[in-house]
Amino acid sequence: MSFNFSHSPLGSGCLPFKLNGVSNSNTTHYQVTLASCVVTALLAPLAVAGNAFILAAIWGNPSLRTPSYVLLAGLAVTDFFTGLLTQPFFVVYRLAEITGKEKMYCIGGIVTESASSYFSALTFFVMAMIAVERWLHMSRRSLLTVRRVVILYNTFAAVFLISVVVVKMDGWYHLRSIDSVLAVIFFSAGALCVAAMAFAYAWFNFACYHPPPQATPETSPALRARGWGIV
Repeated sequence: MSFNFSHSPLGSGCLPFKLNGVSNSNTTHYQVTLASCVVTALLAPLAVAGNAFILAAIWGNPSLRTPSYVLLAGLAVTDFFTGLLTQPFFVVYRLAEITGKEKMYCIGGIVTESASSYFSALTFFVMAMIAVERWLHMSRRSLLTVRRVVILYNTFAAVFLISVVVVKMDGWYHLRSIDSVLAVIFFSAGALCVAAMAFAYAWFNFACYHPPPQATPETSPALRARGWGIV
């Protein structure tokens, strides 16, 4: 396997993040970019603070340490780091573009693309886990415990991190031999998550509106989820 170091970020200006020039302050591109930076800069601390409160509430209340709330905490973690890393570096990336600072543009582009890809993939996986966990709960299968959820979350977080690093290496050094392997893995994982969510929510809706004849709100989580009162 040969590496083409001419495409390394150290040897070629951080391709593909190549600065084309400074935008004129009167252009629409400049104004839209500046507006997006202002909005993102305002939303970032809100995302950090809001999700920090969620994590603190779940961590500080033992009654909330259930698989459902642990998965909610997993979503809060991805949103927390999106506000802490992705959004601030997006602002750096876009401001550097319109001011012509190539090094900041390069670093901001790499961090923004890598972090957004990583946290988006992790969020998508956690959403699939939430759907599966709800299905298991409704069907009274206790396969997911708090410990298992934490292990699954940490395992896939590590796998996604390695995948992002490999993808960046592939982009910089053109490791053509792994392009097809990465494509198959990503598309297969995405299709599996979509299928899991579709099945879980389809079953959930069916169970809510077509309960067994003997089911009651006391015995059926599906009926309670639908909003039936307990008489």
